[in-house]
Amino acid sequence: MKPVHLTPESLLDPRVDPVFKAIFTKDTPSSRGALRSLLSACLRRELDILAVIANEPPVHTTDNRQIRYDIACVFTGGEKADVEMTLSPGKFETLRMEYYLARLHCAQELKGDPDYSGVTRSYQVSFLGETLFKDEALLHSFEYHDREHGVPLDGRTELVVIELEKAERLCGEAVETLGREERWALFLHSASDPGKQGIVNRLLESEEGIAMAWETMIEITPEEKAYFLKMSRDKYKFDEWSRKRELWEKDQEIAEKVQEIAEKDQELAGKAQELAEARQEIADLRRLLGR
Repeated sequence: MKPVHLTPESLLDPRVDPVFKAIFTKDTPSSRGALRSLLSACLRRELDILAVIANEPPVHTTDNRQIRYDIACVFTGGEKADVEMTLSPGKFETLRMEYYLARLHCAQELKGDPDYSGVTRSYQVSFLGETLFKDEALLHSFEYHDREHGVPLDGRTELVVIELEKAERLCGEAVETLGREERWALFLHSASDPGKQGIVNRLLESEEGIAMAWETMIEITPEEKAYFLKMSRDKYKFDEWSRKRELWEKDQEIAEKVQEIAEKDQELAGKAQELAEARQEIADLRRLLGR
């Protein structure tokens, strides 16, 4: 592939929700090829995609803590996956991912299947712009198992988390030595950084799917870019509201703790007063008894 030359106009960040969705949900061979390559790398198995649904963001109300974008995929074997990009994961991110996976898995139609043999696999694939887990692993795959005895359940759900921030340590590695999921993570992490132009070029040469993603990204129209800017501003507004609400809730929690401590102090002061009065009564009685 022809080497890329990053310019301010081409510096779109695939870690931003709308750009991520624009790259991987277009009805073009390059976009579909890029998505198939990405998911095959992260799920570590070759997959063929039958259908892609780009879910729209939810209605903007004060009940929505954040605007969320996701991609729903159906594979040729009937398996399904929810794919999400979250630049700044919240403190309840793991709970949200687990909920999304459970919702996807339970949406299967099981009429006429009394023994559940027709239940297909469901995946939640989450790309995070920031580190969530305190280890060095770039990709985590979660499935059901007995923690105490190490016995797998052989279930049909899998939650995969890729922390893109951890890909920074791969910048000095030879691209040829990296695994497919590592190449994808490094591309998503580096694509918008003009200082990593050399790395991006080596990744485009090494992975056809990444080249397809780049091809789709540079063809994004000015109208789409304007839309992305508007959505980014809206997301910032709702994220800011979310942060303010969390701070308010934290302030309320602290105020309640302060009130609780004040009441305890007052209770202890009352007990101390009662003890002092009791000691005084004992001293008075001793004087009366001449002791």
